[in-house]
Amino acid sequence: YALVLMDLQMPEMDGRTATKKIREYERENGLQPTPIYALTASALSDHCEQLHEVGIDDFITKPFNPSELNIKIQKVLKS
Repeated sequence: YALVLMDLQMPEMDGRTATKKIREYERENGLQPTPIYALTASALSDHCEQLHEVGIDDFITKPFNPSELNIKIQKVLKS
């Protein structure tokens, strides 16, 4: 996948745990990290720092502007 859009508040497993599992799988299998962007309602600096610590690359605050999402997606696809 070129990009994962990760919702942080899912019913079975939250986005932080899911991200940790994805990063663990990538490490164990020698895979390049897939960019993971969190969808979050909170953009406080300490919250963003916690997201980076679990392996999330960037975030998009909800409700999000579709053009902002498109810009971030295009940035990843051009890499």
